[in-house]
Amino acid sequence: MKVRMILIAGLLVVTWGCGSRASAPAGPSPAPAPAPGGSGSPVSIPSGASFLTRAAYAPNPVVIAPGGRVTWTNNDTTSHTSTSDTGTWNSGGIAPGQSFSRAFPSAGSFAYHCAFHPGMIGVVIVQ
Repeated sequence: MKVRMILIAGLLVVTWGCGSRASAPAGPSPAPAPAPGGSGSPVSIPSGASFLTRAAYAPNPVVIAPGGRVTWTNNDTTSHTSTSDTGTWNSGGIAPGQSFSRAFPSAGSFAYHCAFHPGMIGVVIVQ
């Protein structure tokens, strides 16, 4: 788990350093393979997330199998939320260094955002 978080953090640093905030978003990329049934998928809220829009949750989208669980971990210096666009869930404030988990029992596409920073957007795909 620690190695995986280090790899994710390293990818974020490379992505941040190579990208430009003013550039247009890239076209859709193929969805990653879903996690095996019932297992969890980590989502990082990186440093500076309130300015990152679609990159504010990593990975985005996160793809899981029905019954899978997503765990959002706040790696930023300010609180954020994972709040369903339809009101299905709301993590409440996730303080720096804290996490929030939620299981997704059925297939679908679930858009979410940060209630404190509405420009932060993400999607959970359950397939």
